[in-house]
Amino acid sequence: MKPFYYKAGTSAKSLQPRLEVIKANMVIGDNSVLDVGCIDGSMGYHLIDNEYASHVTGIDIVDKFFDQRGTRFRFIKADIMTFDIGALPNFDMILFLNVMHHLIDENQNKARRVLAELMAHGKQMIFDMGSMTESKTPWLNTMRKNWKDDNDMWNDILSPYQRKKLFEYEQRGGTRTMFLLQEK
Repeated sequence: MKPFYYKAGTSAKSLQPRLEVIKANMVIGDNSVLDVGCIDGSMGYHLIDNEYASHVTGIDIVDKFFDQRGTRFRFIKADIMTFDIGALPNFDMILFLNVMHHLIDENQNKARRVLAELMAHGKQMIFDMGSMTESKTPWLNTMRKNWKDDNDMWNDILSPYQRKKLFEYEQRGGTRTMFLLQEK
């Protein structure tokens, strides 16, 4: 089984607009990109193919969907919660998309450390995560136990960083928000 995630449902509808937002926050050129939760590599390959990235490193816990082609995309099969992030080089851009809600559900404190360690390896990060406006998700109960709404959650989790709201899109009956994060 190969690329699937961005071929179905709301994920397919949100791919192109999200890519446009990512590209609008990058310059064409010799950029290194880290894509955490890269799934099949669609976003990274798009950035390479359109000359926004000279090389991409993708990390995902599952490798059965990743479609290796060419040498400019390095795939690492790893659980970001246990991976030695300190072993990574620095990157011009980090994509941390639709991952954080899974990590928070597993271990909130470790998820915050992962975010901080990733931020230490990038000039900037484009970030989004599940929303409390979505329905029937396994991680929603954890969110509701800890925060009253999305703004409360973002203010808590993202407080160490300067953030700029980039884009909202529909996912699972709710609205997700993409942010550009930088160190304060």
